[in-house]
Amino acid sequence: MKIIQLQAENIKRLKAIDITPTDNVVVISGKNENGKTSVLDCIYLALEYRAASKSSPQPIRRGEKSAVTTLDLGDYIVTRRFTEGGSTLEVRTPEGNKVSSPQKLLDGMIGDLSFDPWEFARKTEQEQRTMLADLLFKITDGKLNLADFDARIQTAYESRTDANREKKRLASLLANVRPPTDQDPAEEWSSLDLTVSITVGMAVNQRIKDLQAENERAIKASADALREIQRLQVVMNNSAMIMGANTAELGKTEVVDVTFLQSQLKDIENNNRRAREVIEYRKLRTALEGVDTNITSLNAKMELIEIEKAEALEAAPLPVKGFTINAEGVRIINEDGTDVPFCQASAARRLKISLAIAMASNPTLRVIRITDGSLLDDASMAVIKSMAVDSDFQIWIEYASRNSEDRMGVYIEDGRVA
Repeated sequence: MKIIQLQAENIKRLKAIDITPTDNVVVISGKNENGKTSVLDCIYLALEYRAASKSSPQPIRRGEKSAVTTLDLGDYIVTRRFTEGGSTLEVRTPEGNKVSSPQKLLDGMIGDLSFDPWEFARKTEQEQRTMLADLLFKITDGKLNLADFDARIQTAYESRTDANREKKRLASLLANVRPPTDQDPAEEWSSLDLTVSITVGMAVNQRIKDLQAENERAIKASADALREIQRLQVVMNNSAMIMGANTAELGKTEVVDVTFLQSQLKDIENNNRRAREVIEYRKLRTALEGVDTNITSLNAKMELIEIEKAEALEAAPLPVKGFTINAEGVRIINEDGTDVPFCQASAARRLKISLAIAMASNPTLRVIRITDGSLLDDASMAVIKSMAVDSDFQIWIEYASRNSEDRMGVYIEDGRVA
């Protein structure tokens, strides 16, 4: 849907105009303060009065009491009338049927960049990013939602932040623990086990001493018995039995060296302290390796999300390729192949991208306005004309004439078409 005919009376500097475009590019030229800007404002005021009134709070020509602008869009005829008391909007079909909710109908046809694609270039990086994200969501029917990618990246980023914090904590603890050597104990000793072993050993040694002492007494008793053999025969027999039993037990029992066990008991605290350090070191080292593995995994996850987002953007039906949207804003591939922020791209590249985005934003009402057309060089003008024809859009360009001989397209002089 494009503008078939534009008619207006008493809009800003205009007296009366009637323009029927014959080309995809409509250049409105004229010297300053003769009404060329007012022509483009007629379109803006007719379709989006609330937004247009911010820059045109007094749309009625000075000295007049009323004004009107009418756009024939083919499927609809839009008429906006202005009086000192306000404005009224009327939208009719070619058959004369009146639309009941005219502004709602127009709002549904108009995108965020309906009139001036330079508006996108003038926005901040975050505003550009938000606008593109909303546009992609809209033209893909919600299938491409950059907010989902951002949320997933943010989740992975926060997990990686926690992992790096844990890595730093474990590394700090590990730095205060002396690394183990081959001579270090692998586990703690049990003081209870050593104490029991020493007690048992001392009991055995005491038993040996007792047996040896008992033998000595038996030998003495045997010697005494020799002198009184008849009287002490019973004693000798008993002694012989005792000696036999003791000798058998002595043959099966070895002396326990408790000196070594006692030295171990003396050094047990040093051993156990070092064993605990070795255990703690190995535990910290294992935890640190786990955190490193997690960080590597999270980095890979974030890279995959970025790749997935880039592929989604590349496949999106937006007629602009070679651009990315990150957390900071919009980046594009410049003419020389370098990846730069949108604001650092060449003017021609920014114009082409802004124009393509404006076209994608307005699949229904295929009308775009470009102010400051005098700043466009021949190459930029050629790009605009080519894109307008290829995409079947109607682009209205305001051109400030340097003198009365400098005329392009529709020339406006003293509020009328000259």
